[in-house]
Amino acid sequence: MQDFVHLHVHSQYSILDGQAAIKKLVDKAIGDGMKGIAITDHGCMFGIKEFLDYVDKKNGGYKGEIKKLKETLKEKSKEEATPEQEEEVKQLTQQIEELQQKCFKPIVGVEAYCARRSLTKKELKEDG
Repeated sequence: MQDFVHLHVHSQYSILDGQAAIKKLVDKAIGDGMKGIAITDHGCMFGIKEFLDYVDKKNGGYKGEIKKLKETLKEKSKEEATPEQEEEVKQLTQQIEELQQKCFKPIVGVEAYCARRSLTKKELKEDG
């Protein structure tokens, strides 16, 4: 299956256009095998903190492992490089990359509207 990331999703914070809870959106996307999702509510960013916090919680296990591997890698890099140690460093780097690929990616956005002249002036066709 081809990778898919939805880049136009409205949550319950998009007052007239969305009703889905952030947690349910993230869980559904992860369940469907998506690598990320973008929350783009209408004219507000009220759900962003909840979104980022929940994705951090979901990625917690991966991030903990990545942190441990990076510390090990840092220690290995300080030592003199023997062929065995170079191979270990290569394997650690590969493990870190694989874990980073497994992390769910939150994309922050907003659907906003711009007035060419003013919000209150609606005399010309271009003001629509």
